[in-house]
Amino acid sequence: MYTVRCIPISRARNMGELTYFSSTSYPTGSLLFVPFRKGEAQALVLSCEEVRLSKATLRTSSFALRKIRKQSHVSCLPPAYLEAGRKTALYHATTLGAVLFSCIPKILFTTPQTLDAYQKISYKSNTKANVSLYQAPYAMRVVFYRSLAREAFAKKSSVFFITPTQQDAERLHTVLREGIEQHTTLLHSGLTTRKQHTVVQEVLDATHPLVVVTTPHFLAIPRGDLGTMVLEQEQASPYTQHISPFIDFRIFAKELANTTGIQLVLADLPLRAECIFYKEKGVYQDIATGCQRMHMKVPIELIDMKKNTSLEQANDANTTPTRETLLQKKEPFKAVGKVLLKHIADALNMPEGRVFLHTTRKGFAPTTLCRDCETTVSCPVCVAPLVLHKGTHQNLFLCHACGMSYDAQTITCKTCGGWRLDAVGIGIERVAQELQIVFPSTPLFILSGDTTKTHAQAHAVVKRWYNTPQSILLGTELALPYVTESTLVGVVSLDSLLSLPRWNVYEHVASVLTRLQERAEKTCVVQTRHAQNTLFSDSMEGNFLRFQKNELAQREKLGYPPFGTLLKIGVSGALGKVYQEMQTVTNLVAPHPLILAEHPRALNETTFVLYGFIFLKQGMWPDEILAQKLATLPPPFSVKINPDSIL
Repeated sequence: MYTVRCIPISRARNMGELTYFSSTSYPTGSLLFVPFRKGEAQALVLSCEEVRLSKATLRTSSFALRKIRKQSHVSCLPPAYLEAGRKTALYHATTLGAVLFSCIPKILFTTPQTLDAYQKISYKSNTKANVSLYQAPYAMRVVFYRSLAREAFAKKSSVFFITPTQQDAERLHTVLREGIEQHTTLLHSGLTTRKQHTVVQEVLDATHPLVVVTTPHFLAIPRGDLGTMVLEQEQASPYTQHISPFIDFRIFAKELANTTGIQLVLADLPLRAECIFYKEKGVYQDIATGCQRMHMKVPIELIDMKKNTSLEQANDANTTPTRETLLQKKEPFKAVGKVLLKHIADALNMPEGRVFLHTTRKGFAPTTLCRDCETTVSCPVCVAPLVLHKGTHQNLFLCHACGMSYDAQTITCKTCGGWRLDAVGIGIERVAQELQIVFPSTPLFILSGDTTKTHAQAHAVVKRWYNTPQSILLGTELALPYVTESTLVGVVSLDSLLSLPRWNVYEHVASVLTRLQERAEKTCVVQTRHAQNTLFSDSMEGNFLRFQKNELAQREKLGYPPFGTLLKIGVSGALGKVYQEMQTVTNLVAPHPLILAEHPRALNETTFVLYGFIFLKQGMWPDEILAQKLATLPPPFSVKINPDSIL
């Protein structure tokens, strides 16, 4: 008889180790079905030893061990994958089971025989990951990828291209498969389960090297001749899970490259600033592109929207404007300026002209102010700013934080009770209203989270737009993966992104701006009230290296990554309970100080979430002791490492 120590493969981050007894010995890394509560769960074997070696422990145990049934088929994960999983789990302060649940494709678990492919792979071990960087526009990256695939085939090795979203995978697969259709495979979760089974089996059985284009959840598919893995758009936020256990697949890919000896290429424009930091430290290698500045085929025309404000006109008249005079002189606010309107008209006059306009916010106006006391209109439940939405019969205030909705006619200022409310800011509905007034006969398509809920719906909207010459597509960032080219690309506003509580917000804005510019065929126009920000000048000049060095200099002053690590711990529950629970965490993580947020955030009328932060200096994370403590926190808690948002 044997005692088998296992860890369940589960999303739950606090699922600890379990011990069973068995009549059969299983090697470390075996995947078994074990008794769990009233059913069975899949678990990973951590160790197996004879019962006689642990008799003393078993006699003093307060519970009886359950027996593992005899398994008809047992697969094993190789040590290289287990080691990569352990290091990833340590970094994210979670369990190995949670990492495997997220990083090993679920389609493999449903057919255990496919897991046997892991045992047929022999790996070479490195002391550090072979990570290379490639910073270039999308068109140049595609040329590089084709060359990379040809070189890999000559060496009889396969290449995995990982993209952040399903649409990005479909787009890249289309351009890479030309000439090698029979050796190129597309795999993502949007395929049916049957199709996923078929594709996975083809990847496992193919004798010729393959080019596999897939999404992060499938990057660990076993392929014995895998030589290179490419993370396309490595800066993209979908590489990080937005649900527990919040795994960053870039970390797992790096650890997997470290333990298996494959080459990892991080590609984007711009790359994350931390990639440049590690390149300068000699940790990452740089693949030269042959040019210091990235020149796009269409330059950016920057429009300073401040030049025509009422305040500036009043200052030109050498008067001291009062609030009342400004309100009297102020022209009606227009989201789309005259210059951009002229460019739109010019593009629509072309026989095959199409216009794509980008805005950052949903709704009609993201903020509403009281005209009497200038208080922001906020949600009565969670205090988040209410967003005004235009309705068919009546306007509504929606809270995008907790989901509450209110009739716009019933909302007044909570401070003074006033009803004179001004809707400010640029939402997609406001832009649509202005466009319909100026171009009433022009077909207008809208793509945002409010109008399209699925990949198929978004794809259908863009397809109708492409099939309709002299039309306008108005979209948020959700539209970017679906739009490939447009006669005119106009940015109504990116300014609201600059105020997001993100430590890497400038990096995100630079990425969005670059992706928009790449999609312009004739003209790219950007409206902003922050024209003096060096972010725009660096992007217009293609000097991303200067932008990244400036970004690193600012982060070093503030201790942001890569010069430190931010741990964000949250707990949800009743208002009084979250403070009690967070006090427990404060004691648990001592001596590391836990900085609590000033106020909890309301999820609904009865549930709140309170966040605490731990700032660690460079080199202090991962801390094995602290990580193990955080991994024991129960489900109401969440732990995020270097999250984008710091609120």
